[in-house]
Parts: sequence; C-alpha cells; structure tokens
Amino acid sequence: MKMNIGIVGGSIAGTALADRLLQSGHRVEILERSASDLVDRGLGIAMDPSVAETLGGDFGIPIHQRVVFDRTGVVRWRQALSKRTVRWSVVHEVLASGLPEGIVDRGTHVLEVGVEDDLAWVRTESGNRREFDVVVGADGIGSRVREAVDPGFKPEFLGYVAIRGLIPVEALPPEAGPVREAVLDGSMVNGYLDRSHVVAYPIESPSGDLLINWMWYRNTTMEDLDDLLGTGEPTVHRWSLPPGGIPAAHLETFRREVSESMPASMSSILRSSGSWSLQAIHGGTASRAVSGRLVLIGDANRIAIPHVGAGTSMAIIDARSLAAAIDGSDGELDRRLDRWAEVRRGETRDAISFGRDLGRFLQYSGTEWTTWSSDDYDRWWTELRAGRRLYFESS
Repeated sequence: MKMNIGIVGGSIAGTALADRLLQSGHRVEILERSASDLVDRGLGIAMDPSVAETLGGDFGIPIHQRVVFDRTGVVRWRQALSKRTVRWSVVHEVLASGLPEGIVDRGTHVLEVGVEDDLAWVRTESGNRREFDVVVGADGIGSRVREAVDPGFKPEFLGYVAIRGLIPVEALPPEAGPVREAVLDGSMVNGYLDRSHVVAYPIESPSGDLLINWMWYRNTTMEDLDDLLGTGEPTVHRWSLPPGGIPAAHLETFRREVSESMPASMSSILRSSGSWSLQAIHGGTASRAVSGRLVLIGDANRIAIPHVGAGTSMAIIDARSLAAAIDGSDGELDRRLDRWAEVRRGETRDAISFGRDLGRFLQYSGTEWTTWSSDDYDRWWTELRAGRRLYFESS
C-alpha cells in the first residue's frame, strides 16, 4: 500500500529515507528547519566501507590502518582497520541528487508532533497542521519527534568536546612530516595524550585536493560548556559552534593547550589550520524508536559517539531498513515497525557501547601511553572490545 510519509529533518538520515520511499512510490515530504540546502554542513566523516560502496564503487578514501602517536611524537601502535573517509556534504549530495523538486520544504520549523488512531501529525511554527500515515523523526540530537516518542529522554553530555578543523596537505608545515607521511599512506592517525586525544585523516576538497580533517577531544565541565556555547539563553548553537564561531578568548586558550599537550608533528597541524569548529559530545539512546506511527532514525534515535566512525553509516542503514519495513507485506504496519526497531537496536548496540567506553578510557583513564609496548596496546584493545562486533575490524 502506498503511503503519505512525513520526514522531519533533511539531513543524511532523512534524505536517505526519502530516496528509498520515493523509489517504492510513496508520497514523501521532508520538513527541514534550515532554509539552506545543507551543502555547507559538516567536515570529514569515516564510513563503513560496505555502506560507502553503495554510494559509488570508489566512494571515499580507503583507510587501511590506525597509527597511534604518544604525546612525545613516538609511534606506539599500528592496527589494521577498514574505513572510507569523505566530506559529510558529499554523502548528502549523493543521497539528495535523486530527489525531485518540491520534496524538501525548507525553513519549516516543526514545533509539535502526535498520533491520532492510524495517523500521525505535525504542527509547524506557521501554525499549519499536516497529517501523514507515518511521521519519521530524522531531526538529530535535538529531535522534536523524539520528545513525543520518548518524552523522558535527555541527551547526556559526556564531559568533553571535539574541536575540529581542516588543512590542505600542501599547506602543512615541515614539523607535520610524520603525520603527513602516515596520512598519505592511507592511515588514520591518533594521538593519545594525557586525558585527551586527537584524530587526523584525509578527505578530498570540493576541487579534488587532499585535505587533513582533524578532531581534538578536550575535557570540558558543564559550566564551561554553557559559557562556551552561550546556553544560558535559547540559542541555535546549543550543541555546536560553526567554523570560526569559537569565541576569541576560548580560542586563545585552546591554541595554547595544543602547543603544550601535543607533539609538534600534530600541534603544528592544528595551529596552522584556519577556522576551527566545535561539537559538544553527547550520548544516549531513546528508550524506544517507535510510538504508534511516529518513528525515530539516526541521531534522533541514538546519538552516535564519533570514536568508531559509525554514525553516518548507521543513519543510512536505519533509513533503508525502515523503508523496507514500510514496504513489507508480512503483517500489519505497526508490527513491522516494532520489529524493525527491535532489530536495529540489536544491530547498533555494540558500536554505541564501544564508542562510549573508548571515549571514556581515552579521556579519563589517565593512562601513561608513553610506557606501553605494541603488545600492551593489543591487550588493552582486546579487553576493551570484550567480544563486541565492530565493522572496521571485520575480515
């Protein structure tokens, strides 16, 4: 049966869902808060190669190993892994390229959603109420749809932020040589520091030049975060700050800490980069992903902690598997949705729990990484993994 489906949020999860539903002949509307086409959103991301390949056979840059530097600049560990790295906007552009004009209703602020019998509805800031057979919340960490599905849920601030930036490989200073060499060899570079860590990997610019995308994870109190983001008053920057948006006083402190806490091979990359952005790291999974004809996918359902590079891939699989459930013929729609939610919770549990545990250890254990041998790192990883299945270690 063809349905009328409303999708709140036109980011990657919402766009991927719309693409599949339209292929099956459903009527779809995407209600997107932003008035822009989102091409300027996001920096680099890492993806599951099996998902990346569905967007194009050679999609993204292949990554074959992790190289770990300690705070003195010594390489302590090399680990095989399998990822694809790419700009967020490229993923969104590919998914959105097949959507017909008029599908995305931009600048539409959804204030409230609900369910009546076998229908779901949304109310927008303009006062309009729209009814659908199903409403899907693909509206991210601050999801309005989740407020109706799981009203008790609150994102949990995990005590640290990711400060992010980009720099062309050709603009790297000489001191960055060891990191540059590892990145050009197809590696994801990690710097394990004192209660902090930094990650760097290659992505392509819109013109095809090679860039280094980096993320520095810095511990931050809730009080400092409120001051940094200005959350004492309602603000569009509740969860993050865009490139160039970090206040000057904080930026000066961050740049000083970079010089003091990292080897020159890494600190020189950060200090030579242009506009920095910032993302507060939150965690949490909704107690349920389905309530009647309301459904959650992507970060509206579970907040993907970035350390395993799985958030974008999980959002795309959420969308495609939900579309398959909606198209299914085995039983009533409500039962298919419930079954879909249960299966997806099981499929994503390992990545979510491992990401939280890894971040907690790197940011709070106080480990003296400079004293560890490669065997020590291997043992630690095996113990931390605890048998959990991780896509980037799959054979």
